Amino acid sequence: MLLYRKFHPVISIFVVVLVMASLLALTNSFACTKLEFQQDQQTLEILIGVFPEAGYYIYDEEAEIYNVYDMSKNQTGYAFYGSSRGFISSIYVLVGLEDKETIRGIVVISQNESYNRWNMLVKYSFFDQFIGLKIEDCYPSWS
Repeated sequence: MLLYRKFHPVISIFVVVLVMASLLALTNSFACTKLEFQQDQQTLEILIGVFPEAGYYIYDEEAEIYNVYDMSKNQTGYAFYGSSRGFISSIYVLVGLEDKETIRGIVVISQNESYNRWNMLVKYSFFDQFIGLKIEDCYPSWS
């Protein structure tokens, strides 16, 4: 009985700490899963324009790259935003990559080109010419 009185507070504290640690780990697990899928729907829809199988993404702020995954948590590619001067104004795009260097597709985010010039770009599928190319192959030889 004396032994019980001596260790009862220690055992009680140990059990309480164990239960609290378990609850904290469980809460963290749910929070991480929820944050993973709680994303900007507009960005996800743009990514789906290049990656139809996309279920979610993780944005790497340091590299400014989107890591794109399907719902089975398989990585399907990468994406980044870019812009360049058009005929009249800048054209903003999202570039999707199969791997870290091969272009899978390009989605135009915004542009202010004249109606006629823009229709020429669309008519001749200007952006499609880059699909399957390595990024380094897209730079002009004179740059």
